[in-house]
Amino acid sequence: MPREKTHALESLVDSTDAISDFAHTIHRLDRRTHRTTLRRAEVELLPSLVGEVLDFIIDHPGCRIQDAADSLVIKPSNASSYVSTLSGQGLVTKYPDETDRRQVRVCASKTAAANARRVDETWVSIYRSALTELAPDDLAAIQDALPAIKRLGDIVAAQIIAQER
Repeated sequence: MPREKTHALESLVDSTDAISDFAHTIHRLDRRTHRTTLRRAEVELLPSLVGEVLDFIIDHPGCRIQDAADSLVIKPSNASSYVSTLSGQGLVTKYPDETDRRQVRVCASKTAAANARRVDETWVSIYRSALTELAPDDLAAIQDALPAIKRLGDIVAAQIIAQER
């Protein structure tokens, strides 16, 4: 690794101010856009963990409630309660597992899938509009950083899951 990159890495990792600035920036971006996105997409704001369970179910159709609980590191009883809430709102369907009738499987309803598509389209619209305000060098920097940011997100998620188990 070239000396300049090694020095930059050491500076970022060792700088509490830089890490704090990065973390707060990502957090602000998420908070500021999340509620706006749901409002513009005309989708009801769900409590945070209920929304996470729904997102998991959308991404894993036919999953068991236990799968959602394990992935999100929440108690199975809480995951079951959240699924019941979602079912009551018509956002998921519960059905017994074909091989083990004691297990319940869930899938997102057409309404939930349509809501998720509208939310995704709204996120893209918000960021597309903001990106048009940036200089070409900033756009290139963001494009170049995307793979590393995605890897960072995967690492953070894996570390959190490992620490909370």
